[in-house]
Amino acid sequence: MSVFAQREAAGIRAEWLGHLLSTAPADRPAAEAAISELYRLSGLDPPRFHWVASPLAALETVPPGVRLRASETVDRFADWSCGWWWPREHVCVVSERPVEIHTEVWGDEGRVRLHRPDGPALRFADGWAVHAWPRRIIRRGRKCDGSSRCRTGPVALGCETRVCGYGRPQSPSGSDRSPAVRGAGTERRGVTMAVNPMIKDRESPAPAGRGKGGWLATLEQGANLLQEATPLKDFDVYVVGFHCAKGEPDFQMEAHHYCRVVNDDLLQCVLFDGNTRDANLIGIEYIVSGRLFETMPAEERPYWHPHNFEVLSGQLVAPGLPDAAEKAFMKRLMNSYGKTWHTWHTSGHGEEPGMDLPYGDHKLMWSFNRDGECDEDLRRARNEAMGVDTDAKRSDRQSFLEIARPQWGVDAMKDDFPDTAPIPGVTDVRDAGPPGTKS
Repeated sequence: MSVFAQREAAGIRAEWLGHLLSTAPADRPAAEAAISELYRLSGLDPPRFHWVASPLAALETVPPGVRLRASETVDRFADWSCGWWWPREHVCVVSERPVEIHTEVWGDEGRVRLHRPDGPALRFADGWAVHAWPRRIIRRGRKCDGSSRCRTGPVALGCETRVCGYGRPQSPSGSDRSPAVRGAGTERRGVTMAVNPMIKDRESPAPAGRGKGGWLATLEQGANLLQEATPLKDFDVYVVGFHCAKGEPDFQMEAHHYCRVVNDDLLQCVLFDGNTRDANLIGIEYIVSGRLFETMPAEERPYWHPHNFEVLSGQLVAPGLPDAAEKAFMKRLMNSYGKTWHTWHTSGHGEEPGMDLPYGDHKLMWSFNRDGECDEDLRRARNEAMGVDTDAKRSDRQSFLEIARPQWGVDAMKDDFPDTAPIPGVTDVRDAGPPGTKS
């Protein structure tokens, strides 16, 4: 990069950081004009506006008839003139900017992160705040002066932490005001941050084994300080769906995918049984586009399950993404395939208890391809726990039917599930293809 280009890039970066870290009062007329224009470009009438002091207030003071789902994230900045905002068909909820932001520059790339050892690093006018040290996010209401009163375990790197949404205020008893809504957290070298405070936790069963001893806790803290987890850095795309073992219709499980986008045709995912720090690693999945699948030899294809039913049925969801972003991502998954191996079946289903250790052989997992194949109790439990409206998502994704193509593997387990019903857009290629495609 030339010196001129470097200077130009630095200027653009500084401008964007200035907008991002602004604590000036929102320019409400400019924000409302920008958002109204976005509505018009989408073919909708301009909404009425409901302004709040913070993102938390948005959840607590929404006007009648407006429901902000806990599984939904926020959209950031309209024309850089306001804070977070939530668009709805007839109303838009908009937050003011924070009144206080404290940061530091860290790392070789000059990244900017929240940091303040003596008070809130991020504070809104109504008191909603984040306390951030270089190693920790601390709950609002808990003071830390660096003394032993703050320390936990044999190694104290900053202060005790438990990611609980972005500094969600606590009740006088110390419990979360809304314990069911806490952010699924991610810890990177330098700071523990909540990815999205409105993703509902999905707890995992405890495995066999004794608690973590002092030596291992010390090793973990030291490794977190001194080592890098570079290969895990970009596993940021989060989706939740259901799998069953191929040829074993009763062997079903909820799977939380954390995926890295390798390129336009390939994603690789690590699978967990929940979305908290205590989630158990249960398997892996590779996702390829239909185009890449078509290049595979015939003997490889039986390992890959089709995805169209998961998308069109609304059962596959991306918690935390705005509706429009989730829909766009799901459209990219149309006609794709997954190769999935589970090594640990932790959740009990039917009469079979969950495993407390990864016993036995790994299993090739498959997708559901008709209504009635996924166990209703399994589906309902996920939807209720995470605030998922499968029917609404199914309805919203019907526009994908025009791009749906017949897929291999749709009928692979057809005879294993009685009393099921096909849905539009999900067809086995052997039933729809030209003569000679049957195997």
